[in-house]
Amino acid sequence: MRILPFDPTTASGHEWEAVLVLERQNAAEFNPDDTPLVLEQLRARWLNEPSFTQTWRWLAWDDAGETVWARAFLRSYTTAENQHLADMWVYVAPERRRQGLGGAMLPPIVDGAQAVDRSLLRTWTQSIVPAGEAFMRVVGAHKALETSENVLDMTDLDLDLMRSWVQRAQERAAGYRLEFVEGWFPEADLPDIAAVVGSLNDAPRGELQVEDDVHTADTVRAWEASILGRGDNIWSMFAREPQAERVVGWTEVVIDPHNPHRLYQGGTGVLREHRNLGLGCWLKAAMALKVAEQLPHVRSIRTGNADANAPMLSINTRMGFRAAIAEAVWQMSVDQAERHQAAQGVSRYGASWGTLPLQTAGR
Repeated sequence: MRILPFDPTTASGHEWEAVLVLERQNAAEFNPDDTPLVLEQLRARWLNEPSFTQTWRWLAWDDAGETVWARAFLRSYTTAENQHLADMWVYVAPERRRQGLGGAMLPPIVDGAQAVDRSLLRTWTQSIVPAGEAFMRVVGAHKALETSENVLDMTDLDLDLMRSWVQRAQERAAGYRLEFVEGWFPEADLPDIAAVVGSLNDAPRGELQVEDDVHTADTVRAWEASILGRGDNIWSMFAREPQAERVVGWTEVVIDPHNPHRLYQGGTGVLREHRNLGLGCWLKAAMALKVAEQLPHVRSIRTGNADANAPMLSINTRMGFRAAIAEAVWQMSVDQAERHQAAQGVSRYGASWGTLPLQTAGR
């Protein structure tokens, strides 16, 4: 086996086809109801990351160079905050698990993190694939935040209840109005939207050793470009305050045209000084009604919530969202990852990842 860097901007057709086989296994495990992943989707995802991120990728190949058995990602951020942090992902083909492959992917991750002076690694697991949590425990990572994927079956959505939420909010928040936008956010509103997205920093973070994310017009636009660039669509609902008409609340859903049967509920945020007026309920109810009316083929809406986020869970539970998959956010120091690989005597399998430059999204 050899662990080699993968650069999506220069990869050959053979490399793409080989990694597609592995990513199809990944998609089938984590999203078994989705249509099979196609190469067009995979290329679009890996070539359209936010421009303020930098990413390394590595693949574990069999000796013949024909089959990819595992892959690892490392992502760092060029924004000013969280300069100690990098995100990592490791995935091993189901038939190759419990053979040390996950641990073998740690050396390039450690080297990459050290190359950009990161001291903390963060990653995510889901109960639907128990091997993820097992691996995190083996390497000595710490479960810092418990979360859940919650799912709304659209057949359970009470349309009359949603309409009553809209009516009540219109009474409580007299003078406010909602505005629907498809695709790109309005340019003039980007600074205000960035402030509203920043309200997500108020969500519980458990024991995660992270700083507030600082959102700007540029980073918001970069996230949009990433989502739209990979072929997905964004439906947004904005709440505007009276008089000044500033955007003070927002919610969004992301639409994957390859899987039109389900939507992903993105963030929902309201500025602190505009809370307790029912704007959050209004935004989510209005969006749910619009989806029910205009996208009748949608069977479910998925979202992720920290288990300690009582205010948002209250809204979601009353809407009909139910916990479907237990999730967790893990953290581990780079030193801990290095100690683990040393203790295990992890072989580098002739890897040559050190020559790989950081891949900045959008090249």
